[in-house]
Amino acid sequence: KQWYQRRVRGDTSRSSDSALEWVQFNGVLVLCAIVLAIGALAVSALFGCHMYLVLHGLTTWEHVSHNKITYLKRFPEDSTPFNFGYCKNCFIFCCYCSTQNWEKYIKSLT
Repeated sequence: KQWYQRRVRGDTSRSSDSALEWVQFNGVLVLCAIVLAIGALAVSALFGCHMYLVLHGLTTWEHVSHNKITYLKRFPEDSTPFNFGYCKNCFIFCCYCSTQNWEKYIKSLT
């Protein structure tokens, strides 16, 4: 409270003491803010990566190992048989719950 009262009155004669008091009162809050900012950055990066996968109709495995997956070898590197466009991919991901026999689907494409 003394630090606040000196600031309000304009008393800056003890600036080193007031700086030390500020650190004592707010150091933990600043540290928490830094940790939260780093965590928010990591969560935002994961969210962005997963939104890319959702929008393109991919799984992580299909994105990372496209050349090694047998049912994707006949497709170019930048395409996948499960990409139905951004809007429909989001709808399928968020609202559509169904199982599908992918081997029959692949055979119908060829």
